[in-house]
Amino acid sequence: MSRPPTAARTPTALLIPIPTLTVAHPQRNPGLWGKLEAEGDRAALTARRNASVDRAYAALEEARKARLARKQQEDKWVAAQLLG
Repeated sequence: MSRPPTAARTPTALLIPIPTLTVAHPQRNPGLWGKLEAEGDRAALTARRNASVDRAYAALEEARKARLARKQQEDKWVAAQLLG
């Protein structure tokens, strides 16, 4: 099995080759990219990622509750229109 090609950097883009796909992300300001890797120890990175996942889950849950409340309100309005 051959080793996959590594990412290549041009002056204006980062090219990430995948066997059947090449992703090219253009750079807005050439020369300003530093490292494309996370900094910090493993525990700090894990804690940051877990906090991010928790925030995303909380936002999804809030949106779900808002949709449910809006649907219940609309259902009450429709019932009032049909019965009233």
